Amino acid sequence: MGQKEGNLTIVPIREFAFKKVLSDNYYAYPVSSNRRILDYMAFYRTKPVSGITHYAKVESLSEGDVDIRYQVLCFGDKAHEDAEIVKLKWVRELDEPIKTKKYGIQGTRITTKESLLNASTIDDIE
Repeated sequence: MGQKEGNLTIVPIREFAFKKVLSDNYYAYPVSSNRRILDYMAFYRTKPVSGITHYAKVESLSEGDVDIRYQVLCFGDKAHEDAEIVKLKWVRELDEPIKTKKYGIQGTRITTKESLLNASTIDDIE
């Protein structure tokens, strides 16, 4: 089975990392995660929000360093690894959070910006 075509990567994110997205316009993850980062990103905020509240335009990707607190809190058992840093051109809040009646998003998910913006619930995202 091939990888789904799309232009947007949805990632689950905890509050500490999400605050960095808003304050510093970047998102980082361990290099070994090999995430597919596309033209846009959307952020599924874990509990207590449990929904997608924002999306962003990707400006660039680069390997680099993030502060140790970010690595420990966000990388878990991969805190010793180098970071892949996604610099964001802009971050926009959705008019309404996209939530689910079933399960939240556990890992990265590929879709299109159009599918995200037209979804009422996470279950609507193709």
